[in-house]
Amino acid sequence: MPAIGFELPALALCVIWMRFLGGETWRSTLLVSAIVVAAFYGIFVLALNTSIPHLF
Repeated sequence: MPAIGFELPALALCVIWMRFLGGETWRSTLLVSAIVVAAFYGIFVLALNTSIPHLF
C-alpha cells in the first residue's frame, strides 16, 4: 500500500464488492466507486488531515 497508495486498492475493492458481489451494472459500479473513494479521500486527507499513503 505505501507504493500504490490508498486510492487504487480502495477503488478496486469497491468495484469488486459492487459488481461481483452486489451484481450492480458497470455504469453504477464505476460511478459509485469513484464517488466513495473521493469521499473517503476528502474526509480523511482533506478534512481530518490524516497521514495515509496516497497516490497524489
